[in-house]
Amino acid sequence: MHKLTLEGILTIPTGLAGPFPGVVICHGHPLFGENMESNSIQMLCRAMDVEGIATLRFNFRGVGNSDGSFERGVGEQEDLYAAINTLKKWPGIKGNKIGMAGVSFGAVVVLDVLAKAKGVKALAAVSPTISGVSRSRFDKFKGLQLLIVGDKDKLVPSEELSIVVRGLLSAPEYIVVPEANHTWAGHEDQMASHVVKFMASALQ
Repeated sequence: MHKLTLEGILTIPTGLAGPFPGVVICHGHPLFGENMESNSIQMLCRAMDVEGIATLRFNFRGVGNSDGSFERGVGEQEDLYAAINTLKKWPGIKGNKIGMAGVSFGAVVVLDVLAKAKGVKALAAVSPTISGVSRSRFDKFKGLQLLIVGDKDKLVPSEELSIVVRGLLSAPEYIVVPEANHTWAGHEDQMASHVVKFMASALQ
């Protein structure tokens, strides 16, 4: 199988003593112009850096300078596995303290790999689709889990999602942020604050 080269940015906190826990961060839907430079992704990375958590954000296949082409969330799972393995082995990173987080499309990719994500201690899914949550196997994931959505999200209605969450065998922590929509415009800092607080506790 042809190996793809993916574009990414790894950030390690400065001015703090390592080694550090690390989180792989997955961006939103490529066909809607989302990539690793999207506001919500950058906000997550900055907030984690302040908290002493290293981050690896990357462009899925076919995005930016990453090889390949869009594969509807299937090939992108391989991209996420590769990113997790890269972060685990990186110098200065605690390979046994790894989390993964995704926004929208990236959140669905995170949920689709959770049953097979070996050694990952925590996951945060931001604005995942209801179908992505419904088919995910939270009961197969041994780590801590967070779902977060805005109450003005028209693509992912929070009330519908809450019904799905209550029906899961292993229910994750579930946060609804007032006034936030699917893009998190104007609410990126609130979203990032919740995710970072969760990761700091889960990866301590």
